[in-house]
Amino acid sequence: MNRVMLLGCGFSKAVGKAAGVPMPLTKDLIDLIKKTVSKKPIPNLRKVIPQLRRFKRSIDIEEVYDLIDRSAKLKEHLWAGKNPHEPDPLLKEIRFAISSCLLEIHRFNYHALAKAAANMIKRVEPSAIITLNWDLITDVAVENSSSNIIEGDAAADMYGFMPDARLSVDTKDNTLQYDALADPIFDSFKLLKLHGSLSWFACRDSSHVTIINPKDAALVYKSDDFRCPQDQSKLDPLILPPSSAKDYSVHPFPTIWRRALVELSNADEIIVYGCGIREADFYLKDLLFKARMRKEPKVKIEDPDYDGVKGRLADLVGYRDMSRWRDK
Repeated sequence: MNRVMLLGCGFSKAVGKAAGVPMPLTKDLIDLIKKTVSKKPIPNLRKVIPQLRRFKRSIDIEEVYDLIDRSAKLKEHLWAGKNPHEPDPLLKEIRFAISSCLLEIHRFNYHALAKAAANMIKRVEPSAIITLNWDLITDVAVENSSSNIIEGDAAADMYGFMPDARLSVDTKDNTLQYDALADPIFDSFKLLKLHGSLSWFACRDSSHVTIINPKDAALVYKSDDFRCPQDQSKLDPLILPPSSAKDYSVHPFPTIWRRALVELSNADEIIVYGCGIREADFYLKDLLFKARMRKEPKVKIEDPDYDGVKGRLADLVGYRDMSRWRDK
């Protein structure tokens, strides 16, 4: 049976019986930035703090993205770059700080979550995992369960696209080194991260993408010298923030979403885990609907709000054969 797993934030927060990690709040982000600035003065990062203080300290930091987007449209000084296509340095620092904060806070029970996820993946043996999450829990879980779903080394295009470079940490001197890219294998296992990843980085104009071994990602966020091997520009976390300004046209997202359509269209069974699709999820709704028009799969749902998710999938996508996921 050709199985595809569709994972939402509920998967990362409470997979299996591991305790989930609540999304950090604005105050957590401000505290982390203060610690970073105190150890290493970074002018742009220092400017982030007064901007963040304008927001409620108790809101989910993912919501900060949308507020920042709105502020940027109203305050021209946030877009100080001479090139309108080049991201503003301050907004890049905010994105980098939020990504670093997410990585740091997940780190405390990272291994427990990854272990639980790996055990589940081994039992399911999916042909592909499609996730909306940036975190690296699923990446590490796939690596830990690779004997079941990946034969030999993972293909270079495991994420659904060919990166320009792959980095890992040299354990001898704790420095970053470039790894050789394996050959792409179209029909191999795929981990498709529709909104990007904390271990993906893009250069100034997003034309070059560098990925790093998920287990080594923390080192990148602590380094000021991490540069694109192609144009030497400072790399920026490649994620699509949860805001009204998502740009799905940025490389490599069109390629990833096309590959997700292929995987979903070929699926006999889709396991929807912690993914509460909403009316406003236009791109995801369209993706699932197009796939269903090509092939009607069985849908298994794992979610505390089972009836709500089932109802929305029926209304918004048109799925008919749905039931609870029974993890044996």
